Amino acid sequence: AGWGYQSVLASLVPLFALLAAATLCVAYPPQQSGAGTAQTMSLALLRDRRFITLAAICLLGVCGEALADIWMMIYLRALGADAVVGGGAFALFSAAIIIGRLANAPMQARWGAAATLRYAGAAGALALALLAWGELFSTIAAFVILGLGVAGVTPTVIGAAQTRLPHQRDAAVNGLVATAYLGFVVAPPTVGWLAEWLGLQPALLLVLAISAGAIYCLAREV
Repeated sequence: AGWGYQSVLASLVPLFALLAAATLCVAYPPQQSGAGTAQTMSLALLRDRRFITLAAICLLGVCGEALADIWMMIYLRALGADAVVGGGAFALFSAAIIIGRLANAPMQARWGAAATLRYAGAAGALALALLAWGELFSTIAAFVILGLGVAGVTPTVIGAAQTRLPHQRDAAVNGLVATAYLGFVVAPPTVGWLAEWLGLQPALLLVLAISAGAIYCLAREV
């Protein structure tokens, strides 16, 4: 009968994770002489708590963004939205992502990386409340607010990696970008798998609650 998508996901994700981890071994030039070989420095990232924290925040932020990218239209359709409303909602979400990206650098410059990430977690919590309401326009507002919040997560952690891991910044940025792609691979089918058990709205709420709560709590470590 063939494999279900859960089996395909379970087979591909570990392989992707191994490939992503292997990219950390790329021989980047050391940032400072005498700091060790490039490969040793890259592999050391996997044991560095600062990098692990940044990677976790990056993964959680991308999960929130991927959740909206893939599942927003499906959920709005289930709430009775027609094509015009659904398309307009996605346009608003995309605009929110652009605004969030553009606003991220000034926010970091004024308040710092930790405060910017706490803002992302708080925006996710507000989006969670609106999504739980379950009405069409509250759901659209939830995804717009989510877009404003999560848009700056990946740029923030990449910037933080360059300042907090100055001797390993190339490998750290490479690892964070790989982590971001991993989030886009893992999050959508994970929501689909949960939706089969819980229903789509509870699945969205669960993933968003974990993402927003963890980002807010981990921000203090940045």
